[in-house]
Amino acid sequence: MINMDLSRFFTVAALAADAEAPTLFPYPFSFHVTFVIIATLFFGISFAKLKRPYQLILAVAVPFSLLLWVADNNRIFYYAIGVVELLLIAAAFLTSVFLRPKKSETAAQKNDTQEQ
Repeated sequence: MINMDLSRFFTVAALAADAEAPTLFPYPFSFHVTFVIIATLFFGISFAKLKRPYQLILAVAVPFSLLLWVADNNRIFYYAIGVVELLLIAAAFLTSVFLRPKKSETAAQKNDTQEQ
């Protein structure tokens, strides 16, 4: 005969009942906005310094993610935002790969920054 520890079973069941149902966003809106502000400033400043197109694309893609909070159970809008985000991330990846500065450009840029 198998010895079953029912107290352990009830403890697990109670923990599962107390757990919140998973939602789309594990953090509140204020955390998302804070992250968006920091990331947008980072990519904006990076683009101002280095002039790489992918930085500008990501500076637009990150705030665009805030539209998910507006989607509010509208699946078409939700998936449209996802498709646009995917396209922006793919565009950022492709521009980072195919529009790399040549080695001579990076060497000249390093010399310019050292002279200042």
